[in-house]
Amino acid sequence: MNQLRKTRDAINSVLRIMAEREYAASTIKVHRGILNSLIKFMEKNHYTKMEEHVGIAYIKERTGVTMDGFWGRGNRKLNAALKPLQNLFYYLDNGDLSFFMRSKIKPFQCPPAFKSEYQLLQKEYRDRNYAEATIVCNNNIVRRLLAFLHKKKSNLQMILRHPI
Repeated sequence: MNQLRKTRDAINSVLRIMAEREYAASTIKVHRGILNSLIKFMEKNHYTKMEEHVGIAYIKERTGVTMDGFWGRGNRKLNAALKPLQNLFYYLDNGDLSFFMRSKIKPFQCPPAFKSEYQLLQKEYRDRNYAEATIVCNNNIVRRLLAFLHKKKSNLQMILRHPI
């Protein structure tokens, strides 16, 4: 039981922040119920740490829906169960709570052939102190290009032979 202390503390912090930010009492009550149910699920299944695979297993047990990640379309029951978990994950990663919409599309995954170049580009953005909005804008363009190239099964040699 004490192994879940970090998760319990994070849940209490999320609920406290929601109250401080004047979320509706009914919303906090729903989140509390789902997060308490999550703790019971974790205890029953001997999980000691909140991780994505634990959340996905909990969602499957609670809703009957198998998920690959916390994105995609869902029904009301699924969405109601996902939001408290997303808030908990966000808090565990960032130490705060932020409003965000659950994406309906899978997060970007760089094609393996371009991974090192993509990581170098991200480092270069940071080294040059680019504004976050500029990075996001540039990444949207680069991601579309990489997805296109990956779809066309292109490789770097083809790009070099046919410059834009």
